[in-house]
Amino acid sequence: MNPALEQHRLMHGLNDAERTRLLDCAEPHHYAVGTPVLRQGQAANRLVLITAGRVEVRLSGAGARVTSLETLGPGETLGWSWYVPPGRWQFDSWALEATDTLEFEAGCLRSAMSQEHAITEAVLGELVHTLAHRLTAARLRLLDLYANPGS
Repeated sequence: MNPALEQHRLMHGLNDAERTRLLDCAEPHHYAVGTPVLRQGQAANRLVLITAGRVEVRLSGAGARVTSLETLGPGETLGWSWYVPPGRWQFDSWALEATDTLEFEAGCLRSAMSQEHAITEAVLGELVHTLAHRLTAARLRLLDLYANPGS
């Protein structure tokens, strides 16, 4: 197993068999500079671990307005929307540089979670961490955008 992946939060607390079961759901992907990793509104079907490169998470609003929320790098996670109905990506993400990911297919993850309590705990822990991180980034970005400079 890749040493960086071995140290990832998602793998903490899993034994070798559980890690193997989880990794059975994963495929490596590569994204060239400027290509989308996730597209807001499209069907959410995977959990994405960034193993190399940088990805910008963006929120697209009405019209042409696009707001950058944060930049993620190796060891960070994209993709909580696959777990929450209706299963549509809530943000866009774009490769800022050549980016490698390990992507876990949602149906396979659900199946593994239904069979292994430790996998459920690991995946849900990673989703909560990702949601909290994204919420904090959105809050800070809103403060940047709407703070009253006179206060």
